[in-house]
Amino acid sequence: MKLIMKISVVVMSVIALVVAVLGSRQVFFHIDTDFQSNLVIWGLIVLLGIFVIAQVICLFVFPFNIKKIGFYLLHIGLVAVLLGSMIYYMAGIKIQGAYPVNEQGSSASAYHQLVKANPTKGENYVANFSSFRFGVTDFAVEYYEPVYDIYRVNEEGVAEEQLATDIEINSEGIYDFGEYGQKTVEDLVDDAGEYQVVNLTEDGSIVGNPRSSVKSYLGDVTIVNNETQESREDTISVNHPLRVNGWKIYLMSYDETQNAAAFIFKYDPGEYIVTVGMVMIIVGSFIACFVRPRQAAASGKNETKKPGSKKKAGDAK
Repeated sequence: MKLIMKISVVVMSVIALVVAVLGSRQVFFHIDTDFQSNLVIWGLIVLLGIFVIAQVICLFVFPFNIKKIGFYLLHIGLVAVLLGSMIYYMAGIKIQGAYPVNEQGSSASAYHQLVKANPTKGENYVANFSSFRFGVTDFAVEYYEPVYDIYRVNEEGVAEEQLATDIEINSEGIYDFGEYGQKTVEDLVDDAGEYQVVNLTEDGSIVGNPRSSVKSYLGDVTIVNNETQESREDTISVNHPLRVNGWKIYLMSYDETQNAAAFIFKYDPGEYIVTVGMVMIIVGSFIACFVRPRQAAASGKNETKKPGSKKKAGDAK
């Protein structure tokens, strides 16, 4: 049994090294053809399958012992994570696309062909949604209060030197430009409420230039079930995906010039298996690293015999 265990560990170590090398190749080197990409992907899937088998062998080499529950949870959890990942590689789908924003939600009334990515099928082929239709009816972008940078400009108004950066509004609603004075929000915004470049010297050689960053995206969407023709309206934001018929819809960005929002649609049938596996790994690690050592230490103390006193000669009768 110990020999089987050693062989399994060696096999898993070799596979882990090969997977790391192949994964690095995918990241750092350009893959020119779908054949090369698919060959590497399928190779990774086969190696992960062998890795799972080696993990299962480790579980059954020794008889079950409740005291080793942390060990079992760790290995079973790892197997679950690998299986869930393999399921996604083989059957998962990720679709990226941009949708125009319009009040009628007309984009929800027709199928949309978008670029579909599946690791086992290539990166560029067209796919349709089969279970639902999707449209964006309204969109809102919220910005942080802008920060200002101070520049020295030439006669043509071209920046020649940056003198200060990241000047923020203070709690009193004032921008402090140091030696160039202070400005209130009313001094900096135009009639439309937009922050403008401001001259900080009378000759206009020193200017403050605003920079804004997006605080949040918020989109109102319409979703139509193709089977029941029932429609629902919902709101989506970044990092808060919507779930529709087994798909997860992620809001990624918004293009103001095109008035279109970018989304990722992800179908991952192995998601819950991976989640359960991660929980098992965390619980197993906690038991193996904290619970069992404490129990073993406590058991060792209880089993330690106290030294008894020796009887004197003549006491025994």
